[in-house]
Amino acid sequence: MNVAWYSCHKKIRCWPYVKRITDDMCQTPHWGYILKGKMTINFKDYKETISVGEAYYLAPGHIPMLEAGTEMVEFSPKE
Repeated sequence: MNVAWYSCHKKIRCWPYVKRITDDMCQTPHWGYILKGKMTINFKDYKETISVGEAYYLAPGHIPMLEAGTEMVEFSPKE
C-alpha cells in the first residue's frame, strides 16, 4: 500500500489529473481519514462530501475536490 498525507493550502480540483483515464475518473481505490476540512467526491451518478473526523472508501470511478485547509491521510494500492 501507498500511504500519503495531504495538506491543501488552496482548493484542489483533481479532474485535470484524471482526464483521459477511463471515463475521465480515477480508477484507483482509496481509503482514508479527514483530519481537517472536507472534500467532495464526484461519482458518475452522485456526489458525496466527506468532512473532518470521517473515514472513507473511494471505489474506482471518482473525481475528488479538496477544500482549502484540508488535511488527510490516505491509503492506496501501489499498482
